Amino acid sequence: MNREHRYTISNLAELDDRLLNQTVQLFVEGFFKQAADLMKVGLETCADAFKHSFIKEHYYVALQDGNVLGLLAVSSGKERSHAFNKSILQQEFGFWKGSLVHYFLKKELQKPIHLNHEQCYIESVTTSEEARGQGVATALIQYLFEHLEYKEFLLEVVDTNVSAFRLYERLGFTVFKRKKAGFFDKKGGFNERWYMRRIRG
Repeated sequence: MNREHRYTISNLAELDDRLLNQTVQLFVEGFFKQAADLMKVGLETCADAFKHSFIKEHYYVALQDGNVLGLLAVSSGKERSHAFNKSILQQEFGFWKGSLVHYFLKKELQKPIHLNHEQCYIESVTTSEEARGQGVATALIQYLFEHLEYKEFLLEVVDTNVSAFRLYERLGFTVFKRKKAGFFDKKGGFNERWYMRRIRG
């Protein structure tokens, strides 16, 4: 573990099951609240369904007073940060909902990314609601810069997430590609995905 600012940054593989559960819950709250409402399922059900998928070595969390305040994942060209079991998702959500969830999550979080050995992809960055604006995401990303030996760090942000875009700019990321949102992305409330990178100096 390493003390960064007011937070302890740790790899999820080093943590106990209580903190894993907190990480999964924060992940669900950050990325699946709207989908859970549409599916008419609770966030606890989503957490139970997704817990198996986390490849813990790829996740980093920010801790304070023994609680998870933020998280992010790092994927490489060899492996993404999740591996979803379709049967588990169907068991938790039912056959059709589980099949649909598996299709979209596999596409977003499990599909291989074409990266070379000097590149990594930062994803699933989120902070607990009570800790937003307190430097949690900054501490997590700075930890990666200081402790991972990649030459190039990549990430994406949607055009409507202005606060995240400004944060990444402050951390030295620049936009190198824009991609128009597809039909389902637009239903999620954004028009473009912006791809950003920071190259180690």
